[in-house]
Amino acid sequence: MASIRCLAELEAAKAGCQRPEGLDHEVKPKREAATKRGFLKFNTVNKAVSEEERESACEVLDDCRALCNARAHATQHAYDGDEEKMRHMVEYVKLLKRSVDTEEGSIPFECSFGWKSHITSTKKGWIDFNLKSLPQELRMATVSYGLTLRECALASLASLDAEGAAVDEEATCRDVVSLLRESSGALAAAAETEMDQGYNIPSEICQTMARALSQVCLGEAQAVTAFRAEAKRLKGHLVASLYFGVSAFFEEARRLIKQGAGEFNEIHEPLIKYLCFMSWSATARGIQAVALASKEEERVGEAITTMEGARQILKKCNPLAEDDIRWMAVYEKECQRFKDELTKMRKENQLVFFQTETKDAAAYPEAKQVCKAIPFNL
Repeated sequence: MASIRCLAELEAAKAGCQRPEGLDHEVKPKREAATKRGFLKFNTVNKAVSEEERESACEVLDDCRALCNARAHATQHAYDGDEEKMRHMVEYVKLLKRSVDTEEGSIPFECSFGWKSHITSTKKGWIDFNLKSLPQELRMATVSYGLTLRECALASLASLDAEGAAVDEEATCRDVVSLLRESSGALAAAAETEMDQGYNIPSEICQTMARALSQVCLGEAQAVTAFRAEAKRLKGHLVASLYFGVSAFFEEARRLIKQGAGEFNEIHEPLIKYLCFMSWSATARGIQAVALASKEEERVGEAITTMEGARQILKKCNPLAEDDIRWMAVYEKECQRFKDELTKMRKENQLVFFQTETKDAAAYPEAKQVCKAIPFNL
């Protein structure tokens, strides 16, 4: 369970992809829209209130109440596996989308939406923001939904390691991959919503960050896929190409963040560490699969050289893990597994094959990315 456990433990170590937390909110009509049900504030000019204007005021106040109630249901409770709460999150996002798409783009609301961002960097590890725009709230709520789906997936992975748990591993992994692909689709949809960028906003609602987080979820989905391929003992070069695909997803996330660095106020350091850790550890696992394939073909000298290369790649994770005991536990477990495999190869070579360790490692297959986002339709 090493690769699956790796994902779950890095999440527990607050790897930087935590979902934002909804704080206090307020939605009320703009002054010219309505002050109380059925009454427009035109008294300063003694303007008569028509029946049409009175009905419009009612609609505005009803919309305000609906937004407030929907947000309360969507954000006030941490996700605990309750499908009803997930339904509330989707309903809130859909309601926001309808409100943003009002006729002629006129939004008769004054808004205030509080959020706690864990991806925007501070010494505390989070920062509170107050959004005053419905389009910004739409993007943040969609990101929150996507990252909540990710939390659910990682919780399911953790259940595989629970002591005494009777869990169907294959079915659980299949469900996890589906959830992570849905998460990726929601984050990609958030990136495509129209929004004025503005200043002093959470990093989560910057377009490139939402796209990067979408790639992270695909990388995690492919990591589980590669693990299952390895557990089923599929061909080594196929397993390797899947792990190299994992690395490619995380490298794309890094590229996007670097490319959009000017958009963000700051970026939480554990996020960048997580991307590097997952990219390098996946690459090491891919090279290991190539080494094992060479060994099966009785090219043991080449397999030893290749395996040593995998171990050197894994060592690049050491500086990332040394600051957190939970990260270090994952790293050391991987190092020990690679060391044991290398020792076994060398012993078999000494007793059976008598091959010279080659100067060059085996050729690597190209990366294969098989996980795609499941579209989230706003």
